[in-house]
Amino acid sequence: MEKYLNENVKNIQISGIRKFFNMVSGIEGMISLTIGQPDFPTPDHIKKAGMNAIHENFTVYTHNAGYLPLRQAISHYVHKKYDLTYSPESEIIVTIGASEAIDVALRPFYVREMKSSFQVRSIPAMNRSFGCAKGSLFLPILGTTNLN
Repeated sequence: MEKYLNENVKNIQISGIRKFFNMVSGIEGMISLTIGQPDFPTPDHIKKAGMNAIHENFTVYTHNAGYLPLRQAISHYVHKKYDLTYSPESEIIVTIGASEAIDVALRPFYVREMKSSFQVRSIPAMNRSFGCAKGSLFLPILGTTNLN
């Protein structure tokens, strides 16, 4: 089976964040701030909402951009809090996590032909994502770029 895998995928290394998480995950009393997973129990109202969704058969895939009522609520919140207006139908996307959101936001700037890349040091998963596509991430930083 391994012979069918893309070489770029076979060469992916586990991220330092995941290595550290795996190392400390079994240590009693350790508070891990590595992968964005809370270290407290899920609040009861969230558990209840999840169970209600299952009982009401609300378990299907959503629109690619996410559940419209949630996008509408996000639009309302951002407008109320920051006085910014975004269309929930065309300008808001809901993802399952920060890495996915950053991937969606940065992927339009991916340029296959470029030889150099800007390493996104704070987001190791993004570097692997673009590496799998066998290309580079092009981001103009402070008005300067390196197109070598």
